Amino acid sequence: MRIKDLNGFAQGVGRFEEGEHQGMVGFVPHTLPGDVIKPQAVEFQKRIGLVKNFALITPSTLRGQAHCQHCGLCPGCSLHSMRTEEYKSLKETVLKNLLRGPLKEENVPLVCLNQSGFRNKLILHWNQKKNSLAYADDELLSDILQCPVAEPAIEEMIRQIPQAFTGIPGIHKIYLKSLPQNQTVLGIICKQKPSVSELQNQLGNLFENIFWQWDCNPFTIKNYQWVQKQSEPLFEQVHNHRLHWLPEAFFQTNRFILHEIVQTLREWIPKQVVVWDLYCGIGTLLFAVRDLVSSGYGIEFSSIAISCAQKSAQDLPNLSFECLDLSKDIHKIPKDWKSPEVILLNPPRQGISQELMKHILKMNCPEIIYMSCNPITLERDLTVLIKSGYCLKKTLAFDMFPNTAHFEILVQLKK
Repeated sequence: MRIKDLNGFAQGVGRFEEGEHQGMVGFVPHTLPGDVIKPQAVEFQKRIGLVKNFALITPSTLRGQAHCQHCGLCPGCSLHSMRTEEYKSLKETVLKNLLRGPLKEENVPLVCLNQSGFRNKLILHWNQKKNSLAYADDELLSDILQCPVAEPAIEEMIRQIPQAFTGIPGIHKIYLKSLPQNQTVLGIICKQKPSVSELQNQLGNLFENIFWQWDCNPFTIKNYQWVQKQSEPLFEQVHNHRLHWLPEAFFQTNRFILHEIVQTLREWIPKQVVVWDLYCGIGTLLFAVRDLVSSGYGIEFSSIAISCAQKSAQDLPNLSFECLDLSKDIHKIPKDWKSPEVILLNPPRQGISQELMKHILKMNCPEIIYMSCNPITLERDLTVLIKSGYCLKKTLAFDMFPNTAHFEILVQLKK
């Protein structure tokens, strides 16, 4: 099979050249246009074949030296063997093949920065038998010794962990976070209750801030307990603002791309307007434009995130934050809030609920800026907004998650 293209999931696309499935389209992860491969394990569906394993017969001229020794095994990076000078053009191909609906025919520029050294948070598995970090709960994906996409502080933590965790039972996952003030946070996701004193004795000299929690959800940090915590508050940073942060509060994993998004947002938002930030998190976007707006109001369902935002805004009278579930508590929005002239939307992957969409349309706001990490729900929500009288003005895509098929997309709509 010769790989001809990349689809919207960064999988190589080609056709089977022999056998009973000759001519059928095949999708092959971890391949690039120009690769010639021999499929070895294939899951055939009605019209396509998903290649699970293959032998590389002739490498593409686009292939360069892999940035990471785990390339091809780690499911996290599908484009990490690409020559750096070709990276942006091929990521643009993925974006073009990913977009649907109102954005299908749009020219959507892509902002790319670094392919490595950008992630400020990782969650890795722990292999108790091999005493090593792993990318998934699978022995084949163990013995992780590096992760070049992570910020240097996390890389250093990865180097220290295997020896430091020797003999500690019941560990399932490891949470690693780096903060701008040279702080790090280590989270220990456990299958059984650990001895806090033993954790402190064994790890306290290596890691500054340590917490543990039961393994109740693989991607949610909540109901944790501190093993060790510095007396200083933990801070993230956006556009010269220090934002209070805690492990259960969301913050973008790529602060370099976040800076580019913030700069774009500051260019798009009119001066001295009233802005509502729905799904505001710890207030990241509102704080980024705080000096440009007359009033800013943020809503978020996480009480911890709102608490962080309120602490950060203590001396900023033009910002207010409220903890509400936007899927069902829209009627509880404070009555004294000024009507929005710009609405910022940065929903989770499931997009905007029907109830919230109805409320947004009822407010008849003249401008909406929608930030999305999921083109599928973005397409759905844009279709509704456009049918209701909004039109696309500007669209930008950002390589928030380099080496993957994921993007952050920023769309400006006006009445």
